[in-house]
Amino acid sequence: MALGAMSKGLSRQLSIQAFIIAFALGLFASSLQIVFDLQQEQRSMDRTVNQILNIVSHSAAQATYQLDERMAKEVLDSLFAFGPIRWASLRDDFGHQLAKRTSLHETQITRSLALWLFDEKSTYRKALYIYHPKEQVVGELTVELDIPRMASDFISRALVTLLDTLARTIGLTLVLMLLFHSRLAKPLRMMIEDLDRTGPNHEARSGIHPPIGHEQDELGELAAHMDSMLIQYRQVLGRSRQDEARLRAVVNALPDLVFLVNQDVRCMEILTTHEGLLRNYALQAPGKTLEAVFVHDQQPLLANPIALTLQTGRLQTVEFSLMGVDKEHTFEARLTPFGHSGEKAPTSVVMVARDISTQREALAQLKDQIQFQHVLLDNIPTPVFYKDAIGHYLGCNKAFEDVLGMTRNELVGKTVFDIVTSDMARHYDKTDQSLFVSGGTQSYETVLVYADGLRHDIILNKGAFYNNKGEVAGLVGVIQDISDRKRMESQLRQARKMEAVGTLAGGIAHDFNNILSAILGFTELTFSQVPEGSRAWRNLRQVYDAGTRARDLVKRLLDFSRPSDEGMIPMDPTTVVREALTLLRATLPSSIRIETDVPDMEILVRADPTQMQQVLMNLCTNAARAMRKNQGGTLAVSLHVIDHADALPEPLTEGSYVHLSVQDTGCGIPAHHLEHIFDPFFTTSKLGEGTGLGLSVVHGIVNKHGGAVTVESTEEVGSTFHVFLPTLDSRGLELDNKREEKSILESRRVEIPQGIPEASIMLVDDEPDVLEAAQLQLKRAGFEVHPYLDPQEAWSHFQAQPDAYDLVITDHNMPGMVGSQLAKQILSVVPQFPVVLCTGYSEELDADKAKAMGISSYLMKPLLGRELVEEATRLLLDDHIQGRSEEPPKQ
Repeated sequence: MALGAMSKGLSRQLSIQAFIIAFALGLFASSLQIVFDLQQEQRSMDRTVNQILNIVSHSAAQATYQLDERMAKEVLDSLFAFGPIRWASLRDDFGHQLAKRTSLHETQITRSLALWLFDEKSTYRKALYIYHPKEQVVGELTVELDIPRMASDFISRALVTLLDTLARTIGLTLVLMLLFHSRLAKPLRMMIEDLDRTGPNHEARSGIHPPIGHEQDELGELAAHMDSMLIQYRQVLGRSRQDEARLRAVVNALPDLVFLVNQDVRCMEILTTHEGLLRNYALQAPGKTLEAVFVHDQQPLLANPIALTLQTGRLQTVEFSLMGVDKEHTFEARLTPFGHSGEKAPTSVVMVARDISTQREALAQLKDQIQFQHVLLDNIPTPVFYKDAIGHYLGCNKAFEDVLGMTRNELVGKTVFDIVTSDMARHYDKTDQSLFVSGGTQSYETVLVYADGLRHDIILNKGAFYNNKGEVAGLVGVIQDISDRKRMESQLRQARKMEAVGTLAGGIAHDFNNILSAILGFTELTFSQVPEGSRAWRNLRQVYDAGTRARDLVKRLLDFSRPSDEGMIPMDPTTVVREALTLLRATLPSSIRIETDVPDMEILVRADPTQMQQVLMNLCTNAARAMRKNQGGTLAVSLHVIDHADALPEPLTEGSYVHLSVQDTGCGIPAHHLEHIFDPFFTTSKLGEGTGLGLSVVHGIVNKHGGAVTVESTEEVGSTFHVFLPTLDSRGLELDNKREEKSILESRRVEIPQGIPEASIMLVDDEPDVLEAAQLQLKRAGFEVHPYLDPQEAWSHFQAQPDAYDLVITDHNMPGMVGSQLAKQILSVVPQFPVVLCTGYSEELDADKAKAMGISSYLMKPLLGRELVEEATRLLLDDHIQGRSEEPPKQ
């Protein structure tokens, strides 16, 4: 019945809509017709009035010209016979009215409507002319139309037109109603009756037949489609019932508790029931809130995920507890929306809860065990890692994290190719694959680059672990860092090399210096006997220069074996760097560009300025030689203060250091040469271009100053040498200032004045050549010299006549009595007696010890004649100034 009413309503609605459309169209057409008629009426009225005025204009002109009022009235009366005129008047050319006539008045409403329909132009004026004897205006005829009368006639015709349109529309609507009923409503009603008889729940099926006469049109197609959809619906419904039965069977077989919860957090239905714990709660749940079923403090925990599931339409997971007979059980629930379609929001939630108490207990035990293993591993200072059988990292300890610079979580899942260079990775992976195949253990020495960018020597110990089938499941690796051991071994080897060189230098220094003393001494004496610039003089100059170079070479050798604080004072290294670079600019070729980065500030270190200059000159000279192959390059020298331990090399401790770097763009140093670069006599230069002692001297000087020197080099790119020296604090500066003042007083030089007294000097040396050369040099300076080859003999003469001598110059290493013993005996007789102790080399005596014994001066052989004379003169004058004797040395 409802469907039938719907069909009747559809017919009625279509008829009403057809009536409205038809009436609107008819009204629109009628309106167009009325507007057209109105325009035609206005144009016709205008033509008619003009024609009437033209007709009566001649009679009106005669009446006006003759001023005949009777004739004028007759003319006006004739006008009212032609049409709807409201009033008319006739005037002469002076404006005098000859005649006027007016019709009956109409109401204001009628006139307003008339003026709305017609134009406001209702008054017409006609000028009157006569043409004899000449053309002239004699008056004016004025006519005003009766607009209301004209409008009344037009409105009557318009109403007739509208009524005709309405009648036609009503007739058309009735025809359409009959047509809609017979062609649409009735066939639809028949189809609805077939659909009522053939529902999805009816087993008998008669089908939906097309209405008679509509088999080929849209209604026939609709009936066929509805019949097909009904068949499909029955099939889907059957499958749905089967799926529902199957799903219910599956749900009943689940060990889970399945709830249907609405948006009010109320349990609507329990889809499964179980024995024991779950069954008891299942019987209590339907129609109750979850708070009444679960442990009291679980309601808020479940309410929020349920609301979130309804809001987002997404799966949510939550854990809650149910109290059992013996203990509290933990459940994991999965929440999914239910009851939504299209844009309609879900109204309930399906909650599947599984008892995971046993799994949670096992997981807790496993977590405790894993936590224990992690703590155990993290407290092992040795880096440890472990991988699976395909090479992916499974984990590591804290020490291994520090090695790589990444956390355990960042490492897991990566391979060795993700964390080290490809070459190293291939090597490590090859050994890993061998272990995965054969099992067992491995141990080998290799190199690993740590997170700090430094290469570390390590011993890598690896062992395979196995699964329950006895197959290799992965490996565990332990890294033993032997960098410190390697470094100490290298330092020990270097120290032994230095010690060997020092021993060698000490063994030959004394004899060699004595030989050089004789060579240099006699060469100096001979200079004065040959003309300057002569062939002999040039030959002597070559001998003299070779001797001084040999002396410098021995001095360098001795630097390895006798480190001391001699000459070390508080100094500003920036000054030394600038002075050395000034010298270098004058000696280096123009193809080498020098770049400097030296701060304009005072930096203090305790060092020997001469040795510091020697360090820089040696490094810069080596850099220049390295760039000779490239025919030039850039020499960069920088000086800065650093105070962070990360930038310091071993074995320096934390503190403030001056960092001097010398960088070149030369040929670089091969990697296999780097470990020998500071070895004595090791050189890559050609024959005659270097002694191999330059970098060794640098290494020895820097170590003597409490610093360190390192090198970085890449072949065909260049090398960089880094020198680190400790800066001087305020306390050390105060102590060193005092030492510096004392050193300055002790080492000040006094020029030999004119008229040097002929002082008496005892000269003692067991080498005849050295003794003779020194004797001649002193005599040439004006001194009275008493030479002795035997120290015992010299002591006897001094003991017999101590006043006969003003100064004693003695060698140290002599048979029978060493120089220090002779000086000690002399000072025991005459305290503060000036004694000069000379030596080519001495292990047991140095300048400080000699000074502590009271010896006035400690000189290293070989001595130049100028140095010996100046030192003797200085001591004699100092002795005179200090007043050891009231009389000056005798002349």
